Amino acid sequence: MQDELHWQVKANIRPSGDTIVVEIDARDATGGPLAGLDANVTLHHPTDRRGDQTIEMNEDAAGRFRGTGARFSGQRDLMIEFSRGGERMFRSQNRVILQ
Repeated sequence: MQDELHWQVKANIRPSGDTIVVEIDARDATGGPLAGLDANVTLHHPTDRRGDQTIEMNEDAAGRFRGTGARFSGQRDLMIEFSRGGERMFRSQNRVILQ
């Protein structure tokens, strides 16, 4: 199902003082913003689950999600999931590195 949707999802993680800011822009196949989704973000430590972190995301505007978490340095696997009505619609995982 996910491949058929052709959604365009871009994530940005940046340090901000003692925290990190996670911003996600989600668009449909035509470039329109995806509204009304529940966004779940987890940063998985590659070798130690105690370093995993769940980020609470809020929809700032249609298709724009933002959340903050504890600052870290090193590698994490960024897991993004979007769901609607309890049904998972999208899932991606990418390695991120912060210094």
